[in-house]
Amino acid sequence: MEVMLDLIGRFHPLVVHLPIGFLVLGTMMLFYSRNDRSALPLLRFSFFWGSISTLFALLTGLIQYQREGFAWESVLPHLIAGLLCAGVAFSLYFVLKKIAFPWNPIVKTLSVALLLLLVLTGHLGGNLTHGEGHLIEPLPEAVKERLGLAPTFKKIEFNPDEFADQPLYTQVIQPLFDAKCVSCHNPKKNKGELVLTEYKTLIAGGKNGAVLATTQGDKSPLVDRILLPLTEKKHMPPKAKIQLTEEEKELISIWVKTGASPTKVISTYSIDERLFRGFFPEDKTGIYPDLELIPLTQEVLVPLLEKRLLVSPLYDGSPLLLVSCVNFSDFSDGDLLEFEAIKEHLVALDLGKTKVTDAAFEALATFPNLTTLTLDHTNITGYGIEKLQSLPHLKSINLSNSNFDIEYLPALFEFSQLEQVHLYPIDQNENIRALIPDSQSSLFTLGTYEIALKERDTLVY
Repeated sequence: MEVMLDLIGRFHPLVVHLPIGFLVLGTMMLFYSRNDRSALPLLRFSFFWGSISTLFALLTGLIQYQREGFAWESVLPHLIAGLLCAGVAFSLYFVLKKIAFPWNPIVKTLSVALLLLLVLTGHLGGNLTHGEGHLIEPLPEAVKERLGLAPTFKKIEFNPDEFADQPLYTQVIQPLFDAKCVSCHNPKKNKGELVLTEYKTLIAGGKNGAVLATTQGDKSPLVDRILLPLTEKKHMPPKAKIQLTEEEKELISIWVKTGASPTKVISTYSIDERLFRGFFPEDKTGIYPDLELIPLTQEVLVPLLEKRLLVSPLYDGSPLLLVSCVNFSDFSDGDLLEFEAIKEHLVALDLGKTKVTDAAFEALATFPNLTTLTLDHTNITGYGIEKLQSLPHLKSINLSNSNFDIEYLPALFEFSQLEQVHLYPIDQNENIRALIPDSQSSLFTLGTYEIALKERDTLVY
């Protein structure tokens, strides 16, 4: 008997579509036929069986409520809306039995009310099945914020210089559960009798026992579920929900496997900082300087664009500029004078495959905010490159496939602000490796790189 009740309750999401079909069809026919008397038999048939099947939906819903452990206060609004649907549907049926023409004010009012109740009942049922806000969940966060529908859970955001002193559980793990798990695991809707709204209920587990094995973290059901492939039925969160990122999964896994402490701060764990970068404030400038400059007018940029130079802002609305000579292969040292009007705004310059020479270094040294400089496939040898040491923001130089001479390599060791130098491939690779001090080895990218072919790469279609 217990098994039969469970089975009948589980049929509620299926049975509920039967009255919806009858009632929506009947309402559509009502609006379509209006005062056509010949439509009355079909209308009565549709609303009769729609009303009867509503009772079956209510019965299976009540059984599911009793068997699945839903909280009464969360089920009650859905139940009331369902009862109102049944009442309005029966009213429509009895009114249609007594009138000669279907289109009158009472029928109009009841049919509109029925449609509204069906939408409300379905929405409340969806909240029970899929969690609060299931209709708006797929919307981008920016859209939700604009519509005033932003989530109420705590947003995880850290200052990169202070995050290590924060407790991992209260500042990361619980907010992740709040954002992506508690819509189905809360006191009102405790799927699997598991509540994830606070530490004590998390430790208590669900109807199948504990979900955290704090002494054997690698055997915790909670971790197993979130690491399952998305295609697996037991994967959590469910496929229709917002998923945990790979970094978030790893953080939860580390927290569980190290004892699931509610108080330990992040600095006491051996966790790579990259896992927290998604919680840092967005840095639109990246490696580029954060400068307050007056944006240049279009008139200033037109002469550059007419020379087929690619000029674009660092990001939408930024006054900082990225310039590329990819379409101007005849660009030479003298053409650098064209950048005089934009030199303070210029942060990235690509002179690759152009005709610039070492004489360009003198002009480049006057671009105060230059951060990335590309000189690949040029005749640059490196003579005079030390002039660029005066650039306070210069982080990257690409000299790959240029005529760079290792005679000028030591000058690059003096660039305290540099973070990356590309020098591959050059004929003297082995010699250059020997000249680079160990303290500078991470600065240089050397060697000739080849991508190994896989068998599928040789297939011909």
